[in-house]
Amino acid sequence: LLEQGTLTEYSIDVRHVITRYLVSGTDMQSRHEWDNTGNELDNPYFKPLRFRVIDREGKTISTPISRNDEVWVEIIGEAKKIDSLLTVGYALYEENGTMLYHTFHTDTAEPQWPLLRPGHCALRSRLPVDLLNEGVYRMECIGDLYDVRWLFAPGENAPRIEFEVQGGLSQSPLWVRKRRGLFAPVMNWSVTFQ
Repeated sequence: LLEQGTLTEYSIDVRHVITRYLVSGTDMQSRHEWDNTGNELDNPYFKPLRFRVIDREGKTISTPISRNDEVWVEIIGEAKKIDSLLTVGYALYEENGTMLYHTFHTDTAEPQWPLLRPGHCALRSRLPVDLLNEGVYRMECIGDLYDVRWLFAPGENAPRIEFEVQGGLSQSPLWVRKRRGLFAPVMNWSVTFQ
């Protein structure tokens, strides 16, 4: 992969290099965080202001993430009209565009939901990095009024960021490179003799 005449990446993993090429038109900062430039996605319920992946100190992560890292997804926004159907969250995609999952701040039992009130707020959720395989991932900030209408929809007008998972696959000396499959959970095994 060349950027402005300089070799920035060399790999036999063609899909990875093509993905890097496709996102190379945006600067590095915009890959790892999204900031609302004004009135983007303004609506009567929740206006996203910032979307990013952060470390435990709240700093934007701009380098590859190890599966051992404590990583958080942060959505800063302005809650306006509070509606019991309002859901805000993110969708996670692997580098070829396959959606892995989506999650909202209303995933758990209702008494455990973060309580939104009018004003600026920051919603945070821990990213299950230890489940992910090595690779580049795209994330979209999504929000809707549940089963009524999208406020910022996946694949349409949702703010996007990307991050990369690299290393920390396992403490086993046999797993030192990307594993086969979408996910790479480290499972505990036991043995019984019959």
